[in-house]
Amino acid sequence: MIISQNKASVSWIPQAQIGQRMAWIVLFASLTGLSALVKIPLGFTPVPITLQTAVAMAGGLILGRDGFWAQVLYLLLGCVGLPFFTPEHSNVQVLFGATGGYLIGFAFASYGCARWIRPYAGQLSWFQRYVRLLGVSMLIFVPGVLGLALFQDLSLSKAVMLGFVPFIAGDLIKTLLVSLISHKSFVL
Repeated sequence: MIISQNKASVSWIPQAQIGQRMAWIVLFASLTGLSALVKIPLGFTPVPITLQTAVAMAGGLILGRDGFWAQVLYLLLGCVGLPFFTPEHSNVQVLFGATGGYLIGFAFASYGCARWIRPYAGQLSWFQRYVRLLGVSMLIFVPGVLGLALFQDLSLSKAVMLGFVPFIAGDLIKTLLVSLISHKSFVL
């Protein structure tokens, strides 16, 4: 057991619970890294299609706030050199490249799912969850497009055309799958 040192609010947290939470955080960080291997380059944009967006959102839905920490761990592990961003490039410089804003957006999206969708899990239909997930996906696209514009020296309209428009159809499908799967899944 861990006992809080603050006598005003003594909290007992079983070690097993902490270990279990840490294991889930590591699992979702690893799943995000592995999902970077499933990528479809489009040729006309430096941003590939990946499954990372789906994993980041699922992490927030399933793990709650620990989904955010899973994405932070994913970023840290990629920054220190684990081949988590892509097999060819993994270091802190990736965050200052074409896809850096999207990578950071994964943490925002996971937090958004934990904050705006997960608390209402039993009250939302799959379609309501889908609509909210589409809104949360903007927490990936906004920093992604801004990073693309900034680090690739593009106008904002050009960055939207290269970093958002080509991904709308795929995001609609991935978000639908996350909505349907998470609607029937467990919540930790």
